[in-house]
Amino acid sequence: MPYQAKKIHNEYLEMIIDIGYPGFLITISILVYLILRIWQTMRFADDRSIYIAILLSLATILAHSFIDFNFAYGFVVFMIFWLIAMGLKTLAAPKRLKKWPLYTLGIYAVILLFALTFAYRFMQADFSYQKAMNTDNLIAREQYLEEATSYNRFDTEYWYMLSDTLTNQKDKRKTKNAIYQMVALEPMNSQVIYQSGVLLEKMNEKRDALYQYRNALELDPFDWRIYQGIISLSVDMAEEHESNRYEKIAIATYDRMLNQYEQFEKNPIGQDHNRRGFEMTDAIEEDIVKAKTFLSHE
Repeated sequence: MPYQAKKIHNEYLEMIIDIGYPGFLITISILVYLILRIWQTMRFADDRSIYIAILLSLATILAHSFIDFNFAYGFVVFMIFWLIAMGLKTLAAPKRLKKWPLYTLGIYAVILLFALTFAYRFMQADFSYQKAMNTDNLIAREQYLEEATSYNRFDTEYWYMLSDTLTNQKDKRKTKNAIYQMVALEPMNSQVIYQSGVLLEKMNEKRDALYQYRNALELDPFDWRIYQGIISLSVDMAEEHESNRYEKIAIATYDRMLNQYEQFEKNPIGQDHNRRGFEMTDAIEEDIVKAKTFLSHE
């Protein structure tokens, strides 16, 4: 379905995407540790009802997180830590502090230093990016965007804007390096692959652009822009080459889109999920007429 959303309806997958496996494991480890502390406190309590209620409430939130992005809401995060704070009430006869928490403190200090370092770099990257967006001087914009990518090499938007700025320069090798750096960051993201095709077409690297468009289509068969990019570029290349290869690519892509669109229209809830406006455009129809005309004259 051509359905698009900015959040995955699974908080744990969302965390893996946002902070990676190391961050996910650290976050889950902290939550598990705190819940185990609540369980330990409950074992020595005279009245366990409050702790049972707390653990059941936490279990409900964490279980629901498998089908929703609960941590995206501040009040849910506040509720989780409020429940944890209630469950970690000091025992009447606190035990002697063991030495191992000191090692834990050292580990957390290292993690905190690591996090602060990256937070600083990401802030500097955003600062440079904002300066790039606020200048019309292409040389200055290129410098600011290079600063942004040096501080944060993981943001595809920075690489896209740098590549787009470099397309106005004569150094094609540098531009293509920036484009493929963007692709390498998210090789399974159809939007990133499509954007790389747009940039390559802008550079007049038509074969590479067509290759990227077709890769994007394999990842997302419900984006009309990708179909239009392939068909329009194939027709354009067909006018430049004597081979009928590009006309066939255009027609095959059109047939695939037509098949997807027919299946989509048969779905009773299709239009309700059509947030990206998946449809057969006039431009696509016009290009297909050209492709069939070229093919009939050969």
